[in-house]
Amino acid sequence: MTKVVRVGTLFWLLALSVGAMASGPGRAVAATSAPTRVAADLIPETTSIQPGTTLWVALRLQPPAGWHTYWSNPGDSGLATRIDWALPAGLVAGPMAWPRPERLPTGPLVIYGYDGEAVLLTPIAVSTQLVAGQPATLSAEANWVVCNETCIPEQASLELTLPVSDSAAPRNQSAKALFARARAELPEISPWPVTSWQSSRTISVRLAAAGLDRARISNASFFPADDGVIDAGASQSISVDAKGLTVTASRPGQSNSPLKRLSGVLAFNAADGAGDVRRAYAVDIPIAAEPSNAGSTTSADIAEALLLALLGGLILNLMPCVLPVLAIKAFGLVQQAAQHPSVARRHGLSITAGVLFFFGILGGLMVALRAAGATIGWGFQLQSPIVVAATAYVLFTVGLNLSGVFEVGTISIGGRLADRNGYAGSFFAGVLATLVASPCTAPFMGAALGLALTQPWYVAALIFQAVGLGMALPYLVLSFAPRLVRLLPRPGAWLAWFKQALAFPMYGACIWLVWVLAQQVGVDGLAWTLIGLLLIGFSAWLVGVGQAGFVRTHWVTRGLATAAVFTAMALLALTPAPNAGAVRQQSAGLVWGKFSPAELESLRAAGRPVMVDITAAWCVSCLVNDATVLSSSEFAQSVKRNHLALLRGDWTKGDPEITRYLESFDRAGVPLYVLYPSIDAGGQPIVLPQILTKEGVAAAIERLQSAVADKSKPGEKL
Repeated sequence: MTKVVRVGTLFWLLALSVGAMASGPGRAVAATSAPTRVAADLIPETTSIQPGTTLWVALRLQPPAGWHTYWSNPGDSGLATRIDWALPAGLVAGPMAWPRPERLPTGPLVIYGYDGEAVLLTPIAVSTQLVAGQPATLSAEANWVVCNETCIPEQASLELTLPVSDSAAPRNQSAKALFARARAELPEISPWPVTSWQSSRTISVRLAAAGLDRARISNASFFPADDGVIDAGASQSISVDAKGLTVTASRPGQSNSPLKRLSGVLAFNAADGAGDVRRAYAVDIPIAAEPSNAGSTTSADIAEALLLALLGGLILNLMPCVLPVLAIKAFGLVQQAAQHPSVARRHGLSITAGVLFFFGILGGLMVALRAAGATIGWGFQLQSPIVVAATAYVLFTVGLNLSGVFEVGTISIGGRLADRNGYAGSFFAGVLATLVASPCTAPFMGAALGLALTQPWYVAALIFQAVGLGMALPYLVLSFAPRLVRLLPRPGAWLAWFKQALAFPMYGACIWLVWVLAQQVGVDGLAWTLIGLLLIGFSAWLVGVGQAGFVRTHWVTRGLATAAVFTAMALLALTPAPNAGAVRQQSAGLVWGKFSPAELESLRAAGRPVMVDITAAWCVSCLVNDATVLSSSEFAQSVKRNHLALLRGDWTKGDPEITRYLESFDRAGVPLYVLYPSIDAGGQPIVLPQILTKEGVAAAIERLQSAVADKSKPGEKL
């Protein structure tokens, strides 16, 4: 579509240019050949032309409010502004100097251009042979496309007559200020090293500028000099650490061949005590093949990430999504209380092995899929309805086992668990705990996983294992501390009732997964999974009947049970693909708009502060926050009082744009809550904690508004 738009626009430009040439030459002063929407004029920097120097001339384009013109690479659509010079002998025009562009969303497209006035500078070399005292006339044909809802190609014939003098003075203060502003917008040579690397689907540019603060960086983007290098319409992810800034852009779907060199502009805003400072650096560098060649992460960074991962895994035990499986851990502790300390230690090691095993599998799968170009994050597996249904099968089976429908091994009250089956059960408890916990992101854990996904596979593996070790650490410590184990109640007759009671958290978790599945595939698509659960229950009952000795031919019940299980597994293939709208867009009388970077910028540009909620139906922490805080009357009153716009992003079924947004905050999973001031108010976004409180959210909203109010006071700046 981009090529069609550009070819069509070029046709109209050509037709308009032919018409302009047929109408005759322009006037002797700066003029246009026909009325245009854009006011165009040539402005010299000095009042005269001095031999042996460079004369700078500005082409100033002033479109009406709401209209824009284009950069040298217009992005998804449009045509670059062009100026053709006709100069007297002794004057030679150089290439036009382009100021940094902006990303301007237009429907599904993103163009690179200038919203409002554009000042394009051209250097003109003046020969030393030029004779002073004679005037020189500079003529130019300027062509541009101006767009709002409609795109219009326009053209102007411009002339500028200046005397040739042995000295040249600034034109006036207005022109001096104009050129100063224009030069401040030109890309500079970076004082810091700039590197670039590519994968099959992305290109990354890194500015190795130490000391950057993520909270002070905004509007970071890379603008390629050539068309087709990146997908202009896709959002770009931003990562800021102690060593610098990295911007990652997606390659076009049809362009998978590696590039050798990258040219363009890396632009961003950096807030300081006086407000936002606009930065732009010219990029013209070779592209490395591997992300690890960026070389920005030190051993200290990795050590810090390992510590954060360990702490995050430890806190993960307290997250709402892990509460159901804590019951299994508690059951295991009670069983082991009467056993020999060495047995308890082996159980502790078994459950730790199960946790580390699952984290290794999950982390390896994430790294492999991202290396293949997939845009995924932590908890990606539950974006698949098939995985959600299979997890429901597992939890339902565990619940039936705890209810006594069938036995895996035998448990004698007051006795001990058979060693082989007991250790396998502990291993499985670790796997199950990680399976259910995997959609959640605990504090500290998000930053660690965000770094892991940018590192070589062996570093990523260490970080994932550190999260697993943190999650298993409480159980491991109890297992190796006999004195703590002896504080637990002694086994007795109550243990059988306790075991059966533990089934109900499993059934509750199964209900939650069935609800998630209903959000993903609808009520009709849920039928196959419910039939599968029925078959799982029938199979468990058959096994229990055989174990109770009611049927002498055990092979009959086992055969039927096996057939039922295989049929249930086969039904997973009939699970429909996920649909849209899996999370609520309305709660407590508040309507949440659908999140997109374009909608976010549109609301902020309209003068509205915005709250962004990135959530998923399978994220229990998200659901708890929604039920206890975001659906409360206190939150609704705070939103209305501060005229806060609300945007909610649904990551239930996966969304590459949302994944890149999460990565821009160094997050690998949900939830993510961000408060933004309006653009005209300035200030930086506020990232809220992953576990919300009514008081904390209200205070953050008030703090955002008070910071804006302070900025608006005369003589004060944020």
